[in-house]
Amino acid sequence: MEDVERVEEIHHPIIREAMKLTGVTGPYLEIVSLSDIPAGTGLGSSGSFYDGAVERAAYLKRQFVSPKELAEQGLPD
Repeated sequence: MEDVERVEEIHHPIIREAMKLTGVTGPYLEIVSLSDIPAGTGLGSSGSFYDGAVERAAYLKRQFVSPKELAEQGLPD
């Protein structure tokens, strides 16, 4: 669990980069993620999670991100 004031303070790299990419800053934004799949399984869950995070963040800004744009962006380093 994280409670931060600014996007740059977010420790979770995928959430932080999705917020930075789309310009979502809050205020009072709560993000919840639950999963039964552990990290490092090789099932592509990180890429799927990133795509979903970017798409939802863009939605908050009333922006549309096409599947092609998501594919071209790739995961942050």
